[in-house]
Amino acid sequence: MNGEPASRPDLAISQAHDPVTVGFLHRVAGVRGDRSILSCCCLMLISSLVGCHNPGAAVRASQERDRLATKLARATRDIADRDARIRRLDGQVTALTRMGTNRPVDLFAPVKIEILSRSGGWDYDGLPGDDGVRVYFRPIDAEGHTVKVPGTITIRLQDNGDLANARNLGVSVFNSPDALRGMWYGRFGTNHYTADCHFLPGTRPGPTGKVLIIAEFRDFLTGRVLSATAEVEVATVRTATERQP
Repeated sequence: MNGEPASRPDLAISQAHDPVTVGFLHRVAGVRGDRSILSCCCLMLISSLVGCHNPGAAVRASQERDRLATKLARATRDIADRDARIRRLDGQVTALTRMGTNRPVDLFAPVKIEILSRSGGWDYDGLPGDDGVRVYFRPIDAEGHTVKVPGTITIRLQDNGDLANARNLGVSVFNSPDALRGMWYGRFGTNHYTADCHFLPGTRPGPTGKVLIIAEFRDFLTGRVLSATAEVEVATVRTATERQP
């Protein structure tokens, strides 16, 4: 036979003689999927069948045939799984496209955050003067309802006593699931996050005790960044001493 060995399944079948091999090649020829796998199987089978006139060669050919059959079965399963995933994803895309902007992820997504009025200075170390701020805030949807949604919370504290020389008092970031779960309070109509934010070591607000809270919330579901600000007063070391009897 002139030219290169045939790589087509029908030619491979014509060169095979034993019934097992013929049946295997018929299965190969009937598969629809990765053509490179079919060609590889046929070429390797033809090469293994040429000159197989002794028992040892027949055993090796049988082993190679079994190996290729296993490989073919695995490839067939992978192709079927891939096609199933594609069909499932296509269905999801179609459903989301039909919903337009009224997707479930948007129906209850927050559009703003609100810092509650009870936010203020907090004494964490038990020493005179507040050394941080406790911030209460809640995400609110387009209907004005509080919604419990996860997201990254960033709280910046700024000394607001001298606006011309504002000082950074600290930045607190909360984004782990465990932290967010522990910060949410939903009993007795509370429904808010509580963020404990410490001042930087060695940093305290000025004599006025005015601190600006800058809160940012990045919604995990939509990726939107919402922000709000509020000014609170904290107890300085001087005011804390004056309060003592």
